[in-house]
Amino acid sequence: MWNVCAEAICKNRDISYDELNNAVDNLELSDATSMLEKKLIDDIFSVDQMYNKLCTITDSDTEKGYNSISLTEYARTLVPKSSTNKIAVLYANGDITMDGTTGIVAPKFIQNIATIRKDKNIKAVVLRVNSPGGDAQAAEVIREELKLLQKEKPVIVSYGEYAASGGYWISAEGNTIISDQTTITGSIGVFSMALSVGNALKKNLHINPVSIKTHSHATVGNGIEPLDDKEIAYIQKSIEHVYNKFIDIVADGRKMTKEGVDSIAQGRVWSGLDAKNVGLVDMYGTLRDAIYLAAVSNDETTTIDNYQIVEYPRPKTQLETFMEIISGESSINVQTRFIDYINQLKGIKTVARLPYVYQINQ
Repeated sequence: MWNVCAEAICKNRDISYDELNNAVDNLELSDATSMLEKKLIDDIFSVDQMYNKLCTITDSDTEKGYNSISLTEYARTLVPKSSTNKIAVLYANGDITMDGTTGIVAPKFIQNIATIRKDKNIKAVVLRVNSPGGDAQAAEVIREELKLLQKEKPVIVSYGEYAASGGYWISAEGNTIISDQTTITGSIGVFSMALSVGNALKKNLHINPVSIKTHSHATVGNGIEPLDDKEIAYIQKSIEHVYNKFIDIVADGRKMTKEGVDSIAQGRVWSGLDAKNVGLVDMYGTLRDAIYLAAVSNDETTTIDNYQIVEYPRPKTQLETFMEIISGESSINVQTRFIDYINQLKGIKTVARLPYVYQINQ
């Protein structure tokens, strides 16, 4: 990962690899001045000097004399709006769970997949994965829904920072997998933990837990009693069953043998750079590259300009975000969070909270 980053820095800043490494090893990059001396930045400006620079570039007398645009608004100008044909970008961000409150919550996530599948105007899908994994059951529920989607529309997979374990589980069968060179992926493996605190309770708190049960192994997983050999073997068998299922999914999606997948699996992680070499991804690229590939996946004569880009889950409006913040909270929390929210909109940091009560009249 360092070599990928260093290569890009050296190429763009026109410095040698040894120069950069020596500066890092010798702790020579401590402030803006040292960054300037090592050619990692071009100049040092105060805010006022920056505005003056912009005025010079745009031939304006004052800061208000030139037009400016936020990065978000600029990005929107790059997305075609006129076409009825769409490419859906489905964001799979966070841990994969069955009943979580954040991240990829399977019951909610598959609703988005079903919506995309039923929309006849959506011609192709980009699955953007940025997940370290999670619940294998939840990952399988999502994979099954994605398979239904893939029967009707091509699914191009784009990897972000992580696409590991469950993140790879849900995406292994995509039509094409595009990864960043520094993505952490693979981790094709399964594990389980069984905690036992019974002895700790006895030793430290002098509490003697007693379990009343109907069968010999009814207390498996209660967190109090340690597992016996038979119970450990029982859980191990279950883990191996899920692992073999994982191997089958990857082998099918990547057109590899089970033995070949197992040789690069066993829980090991790979950088995106190495993942391409072992067959876990198809090519290096960005989300933008994935969208362009999706555009030509149905018709090689078409271009991205023929499509409108739509996002799922649908981005929340500011009002929806605010209502979500205050939903079900006490009045004091509502006041505090409202102040934070208003300050967030203004782009400032909260440094004090006053006991004001805000009344919103509709």
